[in-house]
Amino acid sequence: MRFINNPIEILFEIVKERYPDTDCDIIIGMQMTDGKETLGCTLFPDDPNERVVIEIHPTLSLENATEILAHELAHVIAGKEADHNEHWNAIFAELHVVFQEKLINRFEQYNLV
Repeated sequence: MRFINNPIEILFEIVKERYPDTDCDIIIGMQMTDGKETLGCTLFPDDPNERVVIEIHPTLSLENATEILAHELAHVIAGKEADHNEHWNAIFAELHVVFQEKLINRFEQYNLV
């Protein structure tokens, strides 16, 4: 069994190819640990031996969950201090452009267009 155009898997491929040292845990859950009513968040631990955690709200559509995951992965890649600065924005934009390219290629490869 294969899921040919899984957007989450495509996003993971992009991050692994372009930012192979990216490492974090991803949790889908109702309550965001940061205490805010958000649809996604990235938690950077104070202890450097602990892992960064991304949380995604489970009620999101697949399209929105992919977009928010890309947003949060850009935070992990850019680092804790980046917030939404130019460096973070460039990474997020890159993920978005490459994602669109890969998705189109996947559709063409399997004649899904």
